Amino acid sequence: MDRRLGAITAIAAVSALVLPGAALAQSVAPSITINTTGGGEVMNTEVFTGLKLALLFTAMTFLPALVMTTTSFTRIVIILSLTRQALGTAQTPPNQVILGLGLFLTLAIMGPTFSKIYDESLVPYSEDQISHEEAFKRAFSPLRTFMLRHTRERDLELF
Repeated sequence: MDRRLGAITAIAAVSALVLPGAALAQSVAPSITINTTGGGEVMNTEVFTGLKLALLFTAMTFLPALVMTTTSFTRIVIILSLTRQALGTAQTPPNQVILGLGLFLTLAIMGPTFSKIYDESLVPYSEDQISHEEAFKRAFSPLRTFMLRHTRERDLELF
């Protein structure tokens, strides 16, 4: 039995030492470059795409804060949590269900505003009819109208 365990240990040790070398011996796929200028300059679009992707992911980190501050999501979640407390159920429904209901109801409530933003801002921008600055201005207008319509005068006077 001891001899068998020793043989298995030896085989495992040898393969742990030999197999990483085989993995390192594989060739790396060549980087693809595209000549976009027509001249002698070659631009590595792989790096540019990676940079755009990194900026997109960075911008997406602000998406939860944007949802919480510019939509009725926070209000809905607070009301559902207070309703849960009033019913006397400590953890039923769980927080994940309340957040899911909050997101669903937010999309239902904000649907007309989102479609207006899409029609007035994103469609003309995607068809290159307006600049990105104008698209942002047009997108903020329906959102601002929604927020002002659902905010009390007293609350605005606090700020």
